[in-house]
Amino acid sequence: RLWCDKYSIQHIPQDVCGDENKATAEKLVSFINEWRDHRNQALQRRVKEGKASSKKGSRRSQREREYYTWDDPDDDFFTDTDEEDGLCSVFVVTGPTGSGKTSLVHAAAKQCECIALEINTTEKRGGQALK
Repeated sequence: RLWCDKYSIQHIPQDVCGDENKATAEKLVSFINEWRDHRNQALQRRVKEGKASSKKGSRRSQREREYYTWDDPDDDFFTDTDEEDGLCSVFVVTGPTGSGKTSLVHAAAKQCECIALEINTTEKRGGQALK
């Protein structure tokens, strides 16, 4: 096990140093939970209104289907309904190199039972590239 993994943030706010950093970490967890709840409500509303996506078949490979084996409403985040349901919120995490930004985001995602999707800005990052 790598040193950076062994000593990375596992529990928020217990593993976060500094009162200001702990408050920010708690805000991030709160933001993720609120976003997920809003997303779930929006998806449920779309299903009730009969606007749910009616895609035939899946483009995912067998390996991807095995990875996503749980029933998670966040799994369908590739649909283009985010803007019309008001989910354009962003939480910006800034800081110097090596300050733990990525570790914080991964720990918060894990704590909120979400998947962290990392996008390299030097690569294609449009909707089609993400699909």
